[in-house]
Amino acid sequence: KIEAKKEEKLKVEALAVRFLSAKLRFSRLETKLKSQEGGFSPLGVMESMAASAGLKENVVSMTPQPPVEIEGYIESLIALKLEKVELSKLVSFLKLIQNSKNYLRVKRVSIKPQYENPEWLNVSLSITGYSSA
Repeated sequence: KIEAKKEEKLKVEALAVRFLSAKLRFSRLETKLKSQEGGFSPLGVMESMAASAGLKENVVSMTPQPPVEIEGYIESLIALKLEKVELSKLVSFLKLIQNSKNYLRVKRVSIKPQYENPEWLNVSLSITGYSSA
């Protein structure tokens, strides 16, 4: 029984660590959402980030999806398609998203080299922006 209780104790301690980690991530999310400017528009932010990364001419489509309310937050999804993108510009764009003052997250990414020039990439991204409801 002592060994079984030791294992149980280890499992509870591991769960406590996971809980504290999740709580810390959630508090960071709350802080970032509160610091966002009012009237945050993920589509507008994506357009300016694409221009900053030098990808404005590579944007084939930027389609906003209807926002969804999830537990007091509004999730706005944007489907973004880029063609003939250089890897360095794509990395720059992804860094802009990651370091944004707004809470943005890349949910899905698909990268394929172009047939005619393998140095160019065709990229599909699903990016979500979050705001308080």
